[in-house]
Amino acid sequence: MTRAAAPRATVLPPAAHAVLAAVDTGRPADVPAPLAELGDAGRRTLLEVLGQRRRAFHEQPGDRRPHLSALRLAGAGCHRGPAGCAQWLMASDLRRHRFNPADLAAVLAPRGPRWAGELIERLGDHPGLLLPDYRMIEALQRETGAPVPLGEPFVRMWALAVTERTRHVPRRRTRTGLAPVTRLDVLREDPYTPLLAPRFFEIDRMGGELGGLPAGATPEEIRDPRQWPGALAALAREGLLDRRALLEGCCSVLVRGGRADDPGFFLALLTALEPTDQELEFRTGDWAVLAADAPSAVAAWAQGTLRRLWEADRLSAATLAQLSPAVLFRTEKKVVRAQLSLLDRALRQRPEQAGLLLPAVAEAFAHPDITLQERAVRLLARHARRLPGAAGQERARQRLTEAAAGLTPMLRARAAELLGEPELLPDPRPAAPAGTAEALPPYRGQEPLGAPPAEPATLAAEVAAMLAETASARRPAAGSQPALDFERALDGLIRLAHRDRTALAGALQPLAGHHPVLRDAKVLREDTCRLGVVVAAVLGTLGPADALGDGGAAVRCAADRFRAALDARLREAAHRIVTGDPLPLLLATPGSRDGLLAPGELIRRLAEYARLGVRPAAADFDQALLRLRHPGPEERAGLAARAGAAGLPEGDRLAACLAAGPPRPPSPSPHSGDHPVPPPPVIPGRQGHPAMAGLAVPGQVRTPEFRALAEPFPAVPGWCPGSHPAGHWLLAVPGQREAVAGQLGALLVGENAADWGRSPEDLPLLAEAPGPAGAAVHDCLARGLGSAGDAHRAAAVDALLTLAAQRRLDAGLMARSLARLLRPEAALAHRPVRTAAALAMAAESGAHRTVWAVLAELLPGLLAEARPPRVLGDLLAVAADCAERIRPGTEPAGLAEYAARRGGSRARTEARRLAAALAAR
Repeated sequence: MTRAAAPRATVLPPAAHAVLAAVDTGRPADVPAPLAELGDAGRRTLLEVLGQRRRAFHEQPGDRRPHLSALRLAGAGCHRGPAGCAQWLMASDLRRHRFNPADLAAVLAPRGPRWAGELIERLGDHPGLLLPDYRMIEALQRETGAPVPLGEPFVRMWALAVTERTRHVPRRRTRTGLAPVTRLDVLREDPYTPLLAPRFFEIDRMGGELGGLPAGATPEEIRDPRQWPGALAALAREGLLDRRALLEGCCSVLVRGGRADDPGFFLALLTALEPTDQELEFRTGDWAVLAADAPSAVAAWAQGTLRRLWEADRLSAATLAQLSPAVLFRTEKKVVRAQLSLLDRALRQRPEQAGLLLPAVAEAFAHPDITLQERAVRLLARHARRLPGAAGQERARQRLTEAAAGLTPMLRARAAELLGEPELLPDPRPAAPAGTAEALPPYRGQEPLGAPPAEPATLAAEVAAMLAETASARRPAAGSQPALDFERALDGLIRLAHRDRTALAGALQPLAGHHPVLRDAKVLREDTCRLGVVVAAVLGTLGPADALGDGGAAVRCAADRFRAALDARLREAAHRIVTGDPLPLLLATPGSRDGLLAPGELIRRLAEYARLGVRPAAADFDQALLRLRHPGPEERAGLAARAGAAGLPEGDRLAACLAAGPPRPPSPSPHSGDHPVPPPPVIPGRQGHPAMAGLAVPGQVRTPEFRALAEPFPAVPGWCPGSHPAGHWLLAVPGQREAVAGQLGALLVGENAADWGRSPEDLPLLAEAPGPAGAAVHDCLARGLGSAGDAHRAAAVDALLTLAAQRRLDAGLMARSLARLLRPEAALAHRPVRTAAALAMAAESGAHRTVWAVLAELLPGLLAEARPPRVLGDLLAVAADCAERIRPGTEPAGLAEYAARRGGSRARTEARRLAAALAAR
């Protein structure tokens, strides 16, 4: 038998041993001298040993920083190519260990300046460059004389180093004593400034890092040499930087656009450069583009520049007329007002150009703000007489006439009078005929739910999608109802587990690889994991005790009671599968999309249980009773007799429930017996609804978790740590949406889009649910209309229209809820301007009569207040839009008095517009 050959020991020259000694003792300064004696072969061999030392140092305890610094320096000198050397120097485990840059230049000297220049360029382009790395590169570049790197990371770090140098060297000595060191002083002395400062205009988001100046900064602040804009402008005046390049760079960045924080720096630099009229005239096209498309601050500066050019007689009337429509198209009122003011000034100074300039005003006729429309009409009234009457100018008059069709009726009549051609001004929004149906969404609550998949593979695919959505906390797709899909899939699992558990387990087995929780009985014992506990029961993961669980989580708020009821049903079904007594089907699966179950269908299911000789599950039957759609008095007796003939005790309970009739609606009283239910705590923006006395449920409910739903609920706190399956809450007690909204409204509607992890689909589900809609439901919808997220406001609008389609929308209740939320104390959680925007969205969808009904109830109270809310103008604008379309026959109380007051605010203007629309009926 032969022995295995022992690994050959690495033979190192004496100089390499000296380098290793410096590394082992942590002395980086002793590395360059012996390393210079090694050739390429010796350095290559030494690099292999250094790699072994690198791993050993990380495994050894203690402070190894000096050793790793020497190791980093030695390894840099052993690499043959610049790419490998750069990778070694910037390795995550080595880069924080520093050494003298002069030593690095010494170990790299044998490679030559060209090699060093390529290394420096690679280091300067490293995406993770930090300030210490920059200082190493800077020192290496100055030691070797290699070209300065121009990479984006290096430029960013240079700018940061200049800022740090200004901060840490606060004083410099002058002839008169000590003076503060400004950024101008640092840049003037830095040899990199002429090379790297022009790169600012080529790097994305550089302006945000350099920092601009606050809006309204004075000229002294803009020229301050302690700031970047003032320092660069001063260097341009001194000739150190190319002034023309700076001007062109600023214009290029501003026209190109970028992040909102980028333009501030370049706008400040452009101002600090103080361009002359000639330089500004050369770039008139840039200022026109900025005034039309740039952010508001930049657009205002560009408008001021155009005004300056006009005053200097360097801007022609034709150019001003050409650029004005794009500026007037903007939504910012300040920008539009400034442009109308410039046009007014131009028309006063050059009245002979009215044929060119007045048609440009036409774009403002279509602005959504009526005060700007009114300003544009006043400008037309002031200068219309100057319109030439020659045949060649008919195009200008025709353009004004066509654009005037976009004005409100009151202003349209004024424009028709000014232009003298009323027949060319038809109303583009004819009033809807009385009795015209609104465009409201269809109500689909009576649609059947549909049978679950009968094939194991199809059902497994649906279950996989639900488990993945739960694991990733993804939002459901728009228009979907995950709770109904859950009920349908759960029924399919129960049916297939009874019919062929082996085939179902084979189809579900791949899910265990994607969801490890399905293999962990301990976790499933403590947590329901939605469908996971039933899937684990089919797969055989759970024992009987695991399926029953640990009694459920503690009930901390009302939401947890609904969760406990759902948990009881899942545990019960899983336990029956594990113990070999699976249910053939679920009794409580809803029969239609509204969550209700027809009594005839429940009787048929009980008859199937009796035929198979299977005992119904307690929680499943309790849930079925809560979902029962109660028939009319003429059908009760026959259905009760059929239920009693089923031959099961549950049939007798169903017969008694049918004979008793539907439960009474929950009492809105804030008391339950002799014990008052305290209101929820007042938390700004997260105030829940007053707790209701309890849900009226049939007395035949036996399971403790479902009996708890009928007991007085605790007050809903400002934050509930319970789960958030809003659809499951409504399906637990279908027909009782007012009670659900009263108990859990604070969870359905939060302060902003992220509150409670809620979904935009919560409010539409509440609106689609059957049952009375009282103050709690309307309060939830009112809060949703003021939500922060666009998706949540759109969902609230859908819910409002759905409720109107059911003829369950009470305009008075909605108006009272909105009035409470428009008060100043509710402003932290509810932005009134969002509410007005949501109502406008509802009106634009075609629900003008619905929105008008709400506003007709809301406006009288707001108009009567001594200091109406600022959103009054927006609400009056929505009301006027509706009134111009439907011509209602009533006028809100106090409107005439408010419209008659003097003043030119938007609220006054919109009130007069509304009064005019109502008078035109």
